[in-house]
Amino acid sequence: MNLLYPKDLNSIKLKVVNSNGKCHYHPAAGQEINLKESLPKGMCPYIYVAAYPYALSLLYDAEFSWRKKADKDSVIAQCLRPKNQMVFMVKRIANPNIDKERLKKFEEERYKIFIKLLEKNGVGNDCSDCLGYENMIVGKEFEFNRGDLPEICPAAFNQMFPYLIEFIYSKESSGVAQYACPDPKTNIIFEMSKL
Repeated sequence: MNLLYPKDLNSIKLKVVNSNGKCHYHPAAGQEINLKESLPKGMCPYIYVAAYPYALSLLYDAEFSWRKKADKDSVIAQCLRPKNQMVFMVKRIANPNIDKERLKKFEEERYKIFIKLLEKNGVGNDCSDCLGYENMIVGKEFEFNRGDLPEICPAAFNQMFPYLIEFIYSKESSGVAQYACPDPKTNIIFEMSKL
């Protein structure tokens, strides 16, 4: 099975080739994105993808019935490994630096979302035994990008992720592929190219 290792992230360049300017993550065509630096620093993309639906839901006021008594502003999940899974919490807090004018345009400014590594089932307290994402240590916390960090839009990464591994390992690939952002209002097209 092909997997995504940290070194693989260095082998791909992303570029915004189309944008209508309505996205606060990627407002203009021509933006180049270093894939390794497009995720929260050192975060395993598998955990990022696992956390994404919870982070997005919490960002837009979701509450999970099984967490209401414990903490309605968080959810606990784990990565997809069959053994030695990393357990993480996705938590929202009120944004202390809220910009009221920006909030009128981007409702996601209400909260900050964090992904915190809580524990590792099995051996050790880090993921050094899995794919080599050395920054994945119990207690580490990562901020979910809401458009104010120099990272790729989480929805765009989530959309791209299933194709990324195939693109990296495909012998038939021309070395360039395009995919669209899932938001129909932004008309953003990304281009992946092998370095």
